[in-house]
Amino acid sequence: NVEIVEEVGIENAFIFGLSSDEVIDYENNGGYHPMDIFNSDQEIRKVLMQLINGQYAPNDPERFRKLKKVILASEKEQIPAEIQGVRFSKQFVIVKFRGIDDINQVEPYKGRQLLVARKDAVALEQDEYYIADLLGMDVVTDEGETGVLRDVIETGANEVYVVELDGFGEVLIPAIRECILSVDVEAGSMRVHLLEGLKE
Repeated sequence: NVEIVEEVGIENAFIFGLSSDEVIDYENNGGYHPMDIFNSDQEIRKVLMQLINGQYAPNDPERFRKLKKVILASEKEQIPAEIQGVRFSKQFVIVKFRGIDDINQVEPYKGRQLLVARKDAVALEQDEYYIADLLGMDVVTDEGETGVLRDVIETGANEVYVVELDGFGEVLIPAIRECILSVDVEAGSMRVHLLEGLKE
């Protein structure tokens, strides 16, 4: 904030992000590529993944008490598992699976996704969608550009859709009303508006 800096002096101010000169220099040297930063900066990637995984803003940890069966999923296989017990420690949910009784037995499942059957999923509100229904969806912009929704990033505020846009590449689209014009789950299609700067 310019007024604060003028009032307290630059030596007493801390700038979060870039100064105006740094922004201009950044643009002159190739611009802003968030995925490059995500892939190259281990600390930023760690924090973002913690946000995506809900570590700082879990939606409803109590729902784990109601779950009885889940699926431990990797790229290669999906293994059904039965929940025997649930307890909470700070911001974490600790799940005990039936038949897995020590740390060595659970080690092979480290890093797997925890999936639930659709019948056990949280009920959707209006304009909410299951991520599984969005992945692979055809995307069309209001200017006629086409692409495919490849991933969904959960930030704790609004979701961000990772769209592979034909002839351009990866675009990150926030799931807000200004950008998401319509979603047809049955047809597997989404119509979007790209705000200025999203394709830079």
